[in-house]
Amino acid sequence: GKVREVWEVTSSGMTHAWQTAHRSLFFFFWLTFQTSPFNYMREMPWSLLNVGKLDISVARNGTATAHVSILSDDGNVRMTASVPLSPAPTHKGDWDCEPYRGAVHPLRLLATHLVHAVILFLFFTSPLWAAWSALALLRRRRRARDAASKLREGKKA
Repeated sequence: GKVREVWEVTSSGMTHAWQTAHRSLFFFFWLTFQTSPFNYMREMPWSLLNVGKLDISVARNGTATAHVSILSDDGNVRMTASVPLSPAPTHKGDWDCEPYRGAVHPLRLLATHLVHAVILFLFFTSPLWAAWSALALLRRRRRARDAASKLREGKKA
């Protein structure tokens, strides 16, 4: 089929970004980025605080270009691209999405899904584990207090 580039820039990182997350979550973000197949991306994402900038220029002949930039929190340009804007194709046939870095190996995709499943499991079950541990600690303290109280009563008798 025919191929046409699709550009996407997400920049919502002025208040949060994965590399600025709490240290307890950093490992999970790092593991996700290490295992995720970024084969459809030209460049790896900028994962610190950032803001996106989009400038569109139109030449006298009518051609338009979008200039996309990712700026860090100190205003320096970290990533940039210029994308020619053209009308949508009228072709209604088959279109292919081709990865820039080659096809994703099925085993890598399986490993990605397994790692993500483990991360989600740990993320959602860790509060339950913490609550269960806190209750177990309270029960142990109560048992120790009750045992000490029985011991004192036994010494008085």
